[in-house]
Amino acid sequence: MKTNPFRLHWVHRELINNFSKRDIESKYKGSLFGKSWILFHHLSLIAIYTFVFSFILKTKISTNQGVIGTDFALWLYCGLLPWLALNETITTSVRDVISKVNYVKKIVFPLEIFPIVTSIVSLFNMLIGLIMLILGLVVLGNGLHWSIVYLPLILPALHFLGSGIGFILSSLGVYFRDLGQIIGLVSTVWLYATPVLYTEEMIPEKYMWIFNLNPLTKVVTYFRDTLFWGNNPDLLFLLEFSLFSLVIYFIGFVIFHKLKKGFADVL
Repeated sequence: MKTNPFRLHWVHRELINNFSKRDIESKYKGSLFGKSWILFHHLSLIAIYTFVFSFILKTKISTNQGVIGTDFALWLYCGLLPWLALNETITTSVRDVISKVNYVKKIVFPLEIFPIVTSIVSLFNMLIGLIMLILGLVVLGNGLHWSIVYLPLILPALHFLGSGIGFILSSLGVYFRDLGQIIGLVSTVWLYATPVLYTEEMIPEKYMWIFNLNPLTKVVTYFRDTLFWGNNPDLLFLLEFSLFSLVIYFIGFVIFHKLKKGFADVL
């Protein structure tokens, strides 16, 4: 019996919860500092960006909101977080199925949960980064804005988008083993095609339509509006992005379900 894609989270909630915890714990199992490495990772990135961009390069960018100078590193990290989360989901999803051959052989096991788990783990890492960013904003005097209450509204959409793309890539990864290498190259291009290191205003008008094809272009702006600038986010965009994410999630599930039938034969 085919599971409704929008009931997967509830029907298999215990499996998803257990595998998510296992993936997070296994990544740091046996290390001296354990899960504290998650904090160290984000803190080190913020520290490096602050030192390089604020004190060595003394980077400044003029935006419609004002000039970004000493707090450039925090502004950069604010835009980088959603990209890091979705990129981690995508690059990991390619091997979600082929790295779990034992579960593929179990006919009754719901393989669909693996892309969902990958997305949850990536968002968990992003949330740790958000906490570090918020602390940085407070410590460096930028403060918090009431608009931060809008930030959680976009997280479910990011999860469904990541899960949907994960469904597609994890199923295709079974049949095309070079997909992981291709995704690595695409990931590099994608970073520079996302306004993380620059602002939307810097993009020439005639090329804007190309950047708008990138779902993270507006997501980065949403993060910076709610966290860094304290502006009201574009709620119409939030609605459109949420609907888009659900569509990708559904399409991804359908593709995964159709290709799933041949997993055992290929693996």
